[in-house]
Amino acid sequence: KFAMLDLASGTKSTFVGGNLSVTFDRNRMTTLTIGNYVAETATVEVLNSSNVVLWTYTTSSIVNEEVEDYWTYIYSEYGNTANRGIKIDLRSLGTKVKVTFNKIVDASSTACGYLVGGVAIDMGKTLNGVGFKFNSFATKETDEWGSLLITKRAVQDLVDFETLIDTNRIQSYKRKLKEIYNSIIVFIVDESSDSKYENILTLGTIQDASVLLTDFDKTVMTYSVMESI
Repeated sequence: KFAMLDLASGTKSTFVGGNLSVTFDRNRMTTLTIGNYVAETATVEVLNSSNVVLWTYTTSSIVNEEVEDYWTYIYSEYGNTANRGIKIDLRSLGTKVKVTFNKIVDASSTACGYLVGGVAIDMGKTLNGVGFKFNSFATKETDEWGSLLITKRAVQDLVDFETLIDTNRIQSYKRKLKEIYNSIIVFIVDESSDSKYENILTLGTIQDASVLLTDFDKTVMTYSVMESI
């Protein structure tokens, strides 16, 4: 596993004046997840031991990415989507992985909230109806004159979802679940390549999980995930 993150302070790793780049050993890594990054594009390269690039992938631009034609681009409101998340499946063989966050032209810095790599574990097909709740760590106090004082702090995601699995593999899924139950991992709730939800990446721990046994071919597993911040 590899992780580049700054959870304690709730801030991003930031590089002022240019691109933010990191290179690390690949080991058995097959999947990269990048959360809360601010850059024009992110480029991922798989390298061999001599630092020769074997495979490369660059995300699409985040500036005005929703604009469908040139006419609209000219007259549309300038868009700069920040705090983005994405999942990337690594291709080719190689011993190293290099990730570069390419700076937005008019920006003064690039940033990354977390970059986590590892081997993805299949926990079933996510069903529609993913639910989000939020837990705020802000403090609110009212003084003797009735004035409300708010100290802003981080807001935590609480994600509820269900997956569909083959009933005859329940024991296998139970063992996988117990292995990761008390670990901080990235949950890729929507792994589709054209995800409208930025893959619903949640870096956190399982707060609760359950399996309801049935006599049918398919069984539903229920998860509640608490974001680590």
